[in-house]
Formats: sequence, C-alpha cells, structure tokens
Amino acid sequence: MASSNTVNVIRYSALIFGVAYGFLHNRTLHKEAADQGLQNKLHKREELIAEAKRQFAANKAAKQEEKNVITDPSSDKFDLEAAIKHWAGEKA
Repeated sequence: MASSNTVNVIRYSALIFGVAYGFLHNRTLHKEAADQGLQNKLHKREELIAEAKRQFAANKAAKQEEKNVITDPSSDKFDLEAAIKHWAGEKA
C-alpha cells in the first residue's frame, strides 16, 4: 500500500489541477461569449446600415419621380392633370 504522504500529494495535486483547469476553461468560455456578443452587435449594425441604404434609395427614387413632373405650361409635354396632382401633393 502507498504511503499516506504519497496519497495526499496525489490528491492535492489533482485538486489543484482541477481548479486550474476549471478556471482556465471558464475564462475561455466567457471570452468566447463576449466575442460572440460583439459579432452579434456588428452584424446587427450592418443590417441596420443596409436597411438605411435601402430606405434612402427608395426615398431618393420617389423624389426623382416627383421631379419628372413638368410644371411649365408653355412646354409641349405639359400635363395639366399631373401638374395639379403634383402641386396638391399627390403622385401622378
């Protein structure tokens, strides 16, 4: 049978190794969770930027369509109905 001192050394060595491993593993898990949270924030920000770009393009296209209405009565392409709708704030 092994001496009592050898058993105690092995027991406490295993305990210290287990505590150190648990600490390092916990630290790794927390770091990965923080990195994943950062990635989620960046992905959400990219989605918001893309949505804002789509909205801006849609608004710009709508304003461009409004500018296509000819409001000069002396023009050959003048459309009275479209001009009145434009002045009233409606789309032609």
